Amino acid sequence: DGGTSWATEVSATLPTSDTLTWFDFTAATVWTPSKLSDANFLTKASYQYSAPQSTVYLDRIPVRVMYTNTKSPGSTPSGTWTDPTYAYSSNNQYANSSTDNAVQQYGTYGLSVPNGAAIVKVEVGYEAYTDGDEKINITCSWDNGNSWATEYAGTLSSLETLTWVDFTEATTWTASKLSDANFRTRVKCVIVDSASLVHLDWIPVKVTFMNTNSPGSTSAVLA
Repeated sequence: DGGTSWATEVSATLPTSDTLTWFDFTAATVWTPSKLSDANFLTKASYQYSAPQSTVYLDRIPVRVMYTNTKSPGSTPSGTWTDPTYAYSSNNQYANSSTDNAVQQYGTYGLSVPNGAAIVKVEVGYEAYTDGDEKINITCSWDNGNSWATEYAGTLSSLETLTWVDFTEATTWTASKLSDANFRTRVKCVIVDSASLVHLDWIPVKVTFMNTNSPGSTSAVLA
């Protein structure tokens, strides 16, 4: 809030060599984009010494913020499920299949990563249930369907639930790999005994990324 309120100060003992240390202020407030704006967000460094007094050297005081972006699909590049577009949103309308190994692809998630941001986690969700004891396999591609991550074998029940699958380690993720030109998800119906329907309500994607920025202005406060 422009310096009106401050989080509780964190004290640290300094080493004798240049070291980067991070402090977590996530719980200091309910963070919003407005609170992180240039008009409101400030950092402050203070120096307390024990005799004899010596010089403190501050090389850099960066800030890093982690963001999570959840997106829904907007296209069905290929597949054989019934009513596949019903899985575009969580609306209790369902794409479905009762055919063993039937697959359905989803794309056009509209994912975007700010320049310079580090991609921390990539997850694919599935909100689904089954009429019997069928299963569902989930995977994703980062090169327009040429390569796919190892399929995750998901269990289903008669109760619709949203489950997230972590594909962070599937590849070295980049903004290009998450672009609409390259990124896809794929769902597979797996029949266990007698065929019954697998119902897919929603197949979202959640990307977590971290942005690190350095300050661009200073003000001195003498106490």
